[in-house]
Amino acid sequence: MAEREGPALQKWLRYISSTHLKNIDMGLERVQKIALRMGLIPVPYKSVIVGGTNGKGSTCTAVAGILDSLNYNVGVTMSPHIVSFNERIIINNNIVSDEFACEGFAVIEEARENVPLTYFEFSALLALYCFYTKKVEVGIFEVGLGGRLDAFNIVDADIAVITSISLDHTEYLGATVQAIGAEKAGIFRKNQNVVLGPNLPIVVREKAEQLECCIDEFGKSFWTSSLETGLWSYRSNIAEIKDIERGDLASANASLGLHAALLLDQKTKSNYVDEMIIKKQMRGLSLSGRMESIFAFEREFVFDVAHNPGGAAFLSTEIKVRYGNRKLYGVFGGLKDKDTFGIFSELDRVIKRWYGVDIEGDRSLGSEDAISRIPHHIHYEPIGEVEEVLKRIISETEVSDVILVCGSFAAVEQVKDALTC
Repeated sequence: MAEREGPALQKWLRYISSTHLKNIDMGLERVQKIALRMGLIPVPYKSVIVGGTNGKGSTCTAVAGILDSLNYNVGVTMSPHIVSFNERIIINNNIVSDEFACEGFAVIEEARENVPLTYFEFSALLALYCFYTKKVEVGIFEVGLGGRLDAFNIVDADIAVITSISLDHTEYLGATVQAIGAEKAGIFRKNQNVVLGPNLPIVVREKAEQLECCIDEFGKSFWTSSLETGLWSYRSNIAEIKDIERGDLASANASLGLHAALLLDQKTKSNYVDEMIIKKQMRGLSLSGRMESIFAFEREFVFDVAHNPGGAAFLSTEIKVRYGNRKLYGVFGGLKDKDTFGIFSELDRVIKRWYGVDIEGDRSLGSEDAISRIPHHIHYEPIGEVEEVLKRIISETEVSDVILVCGSFAAVEQVKDALTC
């Protein structure tokens, strides 16, 4: 597990949380002005931007992993983090150091003068600064919120990926999947290569067609097939890779990342694609809080940051594939502004009993408060303290059982911390 930030970086993080009156203030003008002032855009390296409702982090991880196996110097930025801020920026498999992050923040602070920046805008500029300073060959950017007005949309990426679209952040993005899809498709550029995940609203493809993008769509330009043995295969006009072992990353997201990486390489170096090297790399890819398995108290705990119905539906399918008939119990720590009813409804088929945990943060939903938002037939007990939740689970489950922890990044962080400290 990553260590928490040191005092110097913590001081900077407190500071960047205070320089803007709002936590979220969508728009490109402020961050674009500072990035231009610092000479960070246009970026001097190849770039991939990944948007969507769910699956962005896993897809970014797959893109970075495959390009690493093809000998590229790669920077990837994802958010939010689970344990330490440093997790947000990774260059050649190494998280950014406290010292480098502090150096970057100091440069940004000098360059911004009196321009107010949000926490995320500071973070985005830091990622751009780190990639520029370390001279990466490829930068991979996970969109934070939406797409059209997200800070990373100041980058004119070589490839844009949309993973999935479902209802989330409706107060910012719109109340329908079509409206949300239109916002997320705002990362597209004219004649850009675009990689589209399955079952997207039609507006996403229409936007790409309007911009005359070169569209690679799951199920049309590239395909995957899964076997009950836990293996899956990938096929496109670039390569065919058979019998890939299912790792921590879901094959749906891993295949999007694999295709985007191979597409970028085809446009750049056209490396020989060694099937064995790709398969080995795919097998080892993982991302904290995404189907992450930890064994403790002779039980398997699975951590996933699914926090909306779309993510929960995807998680439900993955759980059934991976764990079959094993009994599963759930630990839930959610947020006030999320669809708790929808999350529980999607996971109802796979979870035998739920335990509610209280999490930290202004947006947190108390375990007792969650009761009114959960379908009445679901067996849910609001326990509260993490330690008490773990005691109950250990006393009421068998060693062959699986315990899922989900609902928010905070829930994953706090339960993992309790298990591993």
